[in-house]
Amino acid sequence: MGKYILNRLLQIIPVLLIISLIVFILVYVAGDPVTLMLADEATPEQIATLREALGLNKPFYVQYGIFLKNMLMGDFGTSFRYHQPALAIVLDRLPASIHVESIIMMTSSGQKGK
Repeated sequence: MGKYILNRLLQIIPVLLIISLIVFILVYVAGDPVTLMLADEATPEQIATLREALGLNKPFYVQYGIFLKNMLMGDFGTSFRYHQPALAIVLDRLPASIHVESIIMMTSSGQKGK
């Protein structure tokens, strides 16, 4: 039984890596956050400065490596919208999400067809 659990836990690692890569790629191709953060009148110097500050001027694989390192250390970055740590925002909204999920689970798991 212990060997089975260990095997299953080891299988989680590549799955999480693949999921994190897919999410990172989707965010990467979704658009340039610099254009969303700056006004339309931003100068090329301002754009370049913000790109460098965010690390967006680095190659894709370097950005992904930094993302993985930060994720493993519990740093999920700062929300561009709320200017707060992303993990704090998620944890703040977690109780409401669990509440909604529990209501959905209770209403959808009723007996069917008597």
